[in-house]
Amino acid sequence: MAYSKYAFYLNRLGRDTGFEDKLTSYCFRRGCANAINGKASDAVRDQVIRHNPLTGVFNKAYNN
Repeated sequence: MAYSKYAFYLNRLGRDTGFEDKLTSYCFRRGCANAINGKASDAVRDQVIRHNPLTGVFNKAYNN
């Protein structure tokens, strides 16, 4: 499946289930990162979301 088709259906799923904001794959990425934050080491968390270690990207962009 092409990414554009995946994004279309994901957006439609979000709309049909009542999400106010557009549902994207980034929503799942961010949710995963926040779910494992504090349950795994920072190094493991960064590896799961494919961030370079010690860059602080998670704390700047993902952490709620």
